[in-house]
Amino acid sequence: MSGAAPRDSGIVLVELLAALSIVAIMSAMMAGILGQMRTVAGMGDAVATRGQMAAAVDHVARTVTGARPIPLRVAGEAAAASNAPVLLGTEDALRFVAVTRRGFGTLGLSEVTLALRRGGDGLALVQTLRATTGSQVADVTVIDGLTAGRFVYLDSDGTPVETWSGTDLPLGVRIALSGGTPARPVEVTGFAGFD
Repeated sequence: MSGAAPRDSGIVLVELLAALSIVAIMSAMMAGILGQMRTVAGMGDAVATRGQMAAAVDHVARTVTGARPIPLRVAGEAAAASNAPVLLGTEDALRFVAVTRRGFGTLGLSEVTLALRRGGDGLALVQTLRATTGSQVADVTVIDGLTAGRFVYLDSDGTPVETWSGTDLPLGVRIALSGGTPARPVEVTGFAGFD
């Protein structure tokens, strides 16, 4: 075995470069996958927010559709006057009389107030029910974490107006709720007509 040179057992530069290239390719793939996972997670949050807001708009539409043309109690009066409004509405609140649930299997006339209120977590849509006798039945947050909300009323000609205080019900109410994040804003709209 004379003439055979001993082989070095060290790492060859080519092998080191090949290993570094493989690591770089895998890192680039992982960065792309992580970016896609963040995008999918953000889209999932937006879909969940849209679903919650759609449920809130649907609840408002069903509640408003049940309004009855019954005069509202005016502050300081013992009973509702015949010329009292049947629906009081602004851009951020509306009040009317409707048949609502008062417990398991029990229905009754209630004065319903749906109002957008500022809170610690942004804007909340709150529903307040009062028995027509004046006692409070319930005060429930329908949805919170909103960034904006608005009610618009349609008069008998279908013209949108920002406030309502008539002795008859409007043609309908448009409901718009906004939420989500600044990067992924979500807006849901709906319409409630009257029977």
